[in-house]
Amino acid sequence: MTFEYILDFECPVKKQIDLKDISAFAMKRNQLNNIEAEIKKEKGEVKDSDIYTAVTITADGRKKTDIKVGDLRAEVEALLKYAQHCYGCNANVQERTYGDNTTLGCHGTVRYPVSRTVEVILMEAIKYIIEHKLQDREGLIIQYILEHDKIGKRSKRMRKVEGVYFERQSPLSHEFTYQNVKRKITTDEIVEALFGYNYSPAYAEKMFVPFFHIMEGVVNFVGRSDASMIADPCLIDLRAYGNALRIISEIECEILNDM
Repeated sequence: MTFEYILDFECPVKKQIDLKDISAFAMKRNQLNNIEAEIKKEKGEVKDSDIYTAVTITADGRKKTDIKVGDLRAEVEALLKYAQHCYGCNANVQERTYGDNTTLGCHGTVRYPVSRTVEVILMEAIKYIIEHKLQDREGLIIQYILEHDKIGKRSKRMRKVEGVYFERQSPLSHEFTYQNVKRKITTDEIVEALFGYNYSPAYAEKMFVPFFHIMEGVVNFVGRSDASMIADPCLIDLRAYGNALRIISEIECEILNDM
C-alpha cells in the first residue's frame, strides 16, 4: 500500500487522460520496475513468460495475485506515447529527483508502512525546530498542528491496523512549552500534516519547504553515523515528496494527496 501524490500541473497529457488514470498507469509502471528488479536479482534475466506472485497488504490481510511479466510490460509500454510531453517537464518530480527519464513522473508515492526510521527523522526535525527555530518560518508547521485539533486523528485510526500503515504500534511524542503552556506533539500529527491534505504552492513555500530543509539536515547528520538509515525505502520516498513540495512552489501548481 502507498500514499499517492500528483502535481496538478496543466499539460497535454492531462488533457487526454484524467488524474485517476494517470495514477493507475503510474502505479503499473512502478509495479513493473519492482517486479523486474526482484526477478533479475533471483534469476539474472527477466522474460515475458515469467510469472510473479505479488503480495498486497491491505487492512483485511494479505492478498496474492499472479502477474505475467509480458502482460504488464504491454500495459506499461502504452505509456510511452506520452514520453515526449513528460521528459524534461518541470513537474516531473521523478526525473528532477532521481535523474530518470520517467513517463508520468508528476505522480509519486510514499510506501506504507511508515517506517520507524522515518518517524525518528521526522521527530528529530521537529525537536530541532522547537529548540532553535520555533519563532521563525520553520516553526509554522508546529503552529499549524497546534492550532488544528483534528490533525493526527486519521493517522491514529490508521495506526490501529497493526503493521499496515505504520511499523510502530504507537507514535513518537515530544513535550515542550509553547506560549507558557505545556504542549505535546506526536508523529501521528506530523505525518498527517505532511500527507493528509492538498496544498497550494503558496502554502508549500510558506510551511513545508522550510520543514523539509531542516529534515534534510537531520538526514545528512544521521547518515554520517548510520548509512543504513538513509537507505530506508520509506525515507527515500519521503525525501522525493519533500522535493515535490519545493517544485510546486517553484512552478505554481497544487499538489493533490491521497493519504
